[in-house]
Amino acid sequence: MKKLSLQNRIAFNIIVCTLALTIVLCGIILLVFKVYTGRIESGAVITLTDVENLFTILLRVCAVGCFVVLMLLFSISRRIARNSIKPIREIINTAEVITHNNLSARIPLPNHTDELYELSETINHLLDRIEYAVERERNFTSYASHEFRTPLSILKGTMEVLIRKPRSEAEYKKRISICIKEVDRLKT
Repeated sequence: MKKLSLQNRIAFNIIVCTLALTIVLCGIILLVFKVYTGRIESGAVITLTDVENLFTILLRVCAVGCFVVLMLLFSISRRIARNSIKPIREIINTAEVITHNNLSARIPLPNHTDELYELSETINHLLDRIEYAVERERNFTSYASHEFRTPLSILKGTMEVLIRKPRSEAEYKKRISICIKEVDRLKT
């Protein structure tokens, strides 16, 4: 059986609560009607005033009952909404913790397999790919900086040797050719 989506669970809970509260309200109305008609069945004559009193009582019960039912529905709906949004709040809190220095944190998967579960799972897969890409970038940067350091150190050392004292033209050419090879190595 497929799990209910978040939207369907909320709607289902609200329908059940509304139905239960409507049944309670109808029960109260029937109870008032039964009590009032019990007085009439005891042998009293029914007058127009009695019927008006009955409708007045039923109207008051309905007005108060509807107000109470609406308040109960409001509080139940808020509780259901708060519980439904809890996984969203967890996703937001976890996402706020994730930075470029802390890519290992993952969003906890909700208990229900619904839209939020799919969203959390998708974000976690995205974070896996980002973490892998950042790690590759770090490795490349480390490797590239190492590859640049060696030729640059050779160039610097050769030039420092060249300026320490005068040399012959052949020595200058030899050292400069070493520098040119290192520059070519940097290009590739």
